[in-house]
Amino acid sequence: MLKSNVAWSTNEDSYTQGRESAEKAVVDLVQTKVAFLYTSVDCDVKKVLEGAKSELGTAPIIGCTSSAGIIVPDGFISSENGFTGILALGDPETEVGVASSERGNDPRETGRKVALEAMKKAGNILFWVIVVLFLIGMVAGWYLYIKIIMGICAVALLGTIVYRLFGRK
Repeated sequence: MLKSNVAWSTNEDSYTQGRESAEKAVVDLVQTKVAFLYTSVDCDVKKVLEGAKSELGTAPIIGCTSSAGIIVPDGFISSENGFTGILALGDPETEVGVASSERGNDPRETGRKVALEAMKKAGNILFWVIVVLFLIGMVAGWYLYIKIIMGICAVALLGTIVYRLFGRK
């Protein structure tokens, strides 16, 4: 069963923020499949990632920075020391495929390429849509987001039909 945890840290050390957030986020997860990381623009992002990776292992990390703060179940988190928050998802039966690409000149084609690569890496279509949509929002910017989503929807529909008809090989 898919399980998720949210955790955060406002420690003054960037590495420690990443490690503490990840350590709390993976509690009780049986196989962390993906982590969404958000950190302050005031933090040393490389150090935050090093700290997070020390706890997350090989789970893909997808994230971005924020200048204001993050919203978590307990409310709005911000600090003079910066902040790092992680949403971790785990499930032994879920496979995650992560892909990214430069935006390019054709948002639809970019969306198709990224979706197909994520599907290929995951080996199934159960979870890749969430990851791809998140990445596209970051890579393409919101202006081109809608065009890319239309391209992904076409691939997702085709992928779903093929998967339902032929199953996984």
